[in-house]
Amino acid sequence: MRGAPGSQRLGAGVLPEAEADPHVRRWVVGTDGGPAVEVQTNPDHAWTELGDDDVHVWIGSLRRPPARLAALATLLSADELHRTRALPSPTDRRRFLVGRGELRLLLGRYLGTAPGAVRLIRLPNGKPIVASSAGRTPLHFSLSHSGEQVLYAVTRTGEVGADVQRFRTDVDWRGLASRFFAPAEAIRLHSAERASGRPGFYRLWTRKEAMAKADGRSLFWWLGTELSSDRTPGWRLWTWRLPAGMASVAVRIPRWAG
Repeated sequence: MRGAPGSQRLGAGVLPEAEADPHVRRWVVGTDGGPAVEVQTNPDHAWTELGDDDVHVWIGSLRRPPARLAALATLLSADELHRTRALPSPTDRRRFLVGRGELRLLLGRYLGTAPGAVRLIRLPNGKPIVASSAGRTPLHFSLSHSGEQVLYAVTRTGEVGADVQRFRTDVDWRGLASRFFAPAEAIRLHSAERASGRPGFYRLWTRKEAMAKADGRSLFWWLGTELSSDRTPGWRLWTWRLPAGMASVAVRIPRWAG
């Protein structure tokens, strides 16, 4: 994969704020034959070279001026508009509209089609997917938002899931770990220093939620499954520390299983 001028390699370090310079591309190269992951802030500036073994990750903001909101609304399907109007608060409606509208802009660029013409269908479990096109490698995507932060992942490698979570001071992460995580994971988190315990909790939670989004299995099943390493058989996982939260992307790669 080619990086843009000014690119730099990242590990599982801190990603910049969504408002960082949108022209700076940052990318991560997978190891041991894994797919390359390119990370860029601000989905308004897209690039569309997506190899069969690449994963593109987008981090942006859900805040938009009124004119932009009106433009994005014209891209949504009738079902998406209905779901937008059904949400209880103006903030929820804005976030859903921006998240789906910007998603359509991204997918349209990758597919070479108008954003409003991108055909999205929902599986029985509620997961949205791009309707298949004959003769083309399927385009997989996932989106997640927490507060005003939004995360997108796009790949042709396999089923993908993305999850972003803000750090919240009102969350009893120790109690949640004891209730939902595998016993060994909960013990490790309880014995960790507070400075590392909370990020460790969010690291595991976002990874498990990303895996659940990728394969459609119950989140509660994944929460109780112990994750031993980045090299979980059949999967590739990435996690990044945000200034005020954590983000993870999971790709299911059947050929790596076993």
